[in-house]
Amino acid sequence: MSIEFATRANQFVFRGLQLKKMVRLMLFNDFSFAMALLQAFVQRILTYNSNFNRNFLKLQRFNKKINKFVKKKKRLHQLGVFAKRKE
Repeated sequence: MSIEFATRANQFVFRGLQLKKMVRLMLFNDFSFAMALLQAFVQRILTYNSNFNRNFLKLQRFNKKINKFVKKKKRLHQLGVFAKRKE
């Protein structure tokens, strides 16, 4: 993952934007940035919060949501929803 992605992701996380919305947007636009965002989020949880167990559960739920989006995106690609139109 490039440093540029990591920096952008950290900026988004620390600005306090709604993470789920950001990831949803990024999965349809820029997959590698979505992964960078996820990593920044994980890093933030592990670094800045003390209650590890509760945060670990949050992280698991978040991971499930990410995986769900990824599967959905792959399925839509297979169906050709994002196929470029031939003009």
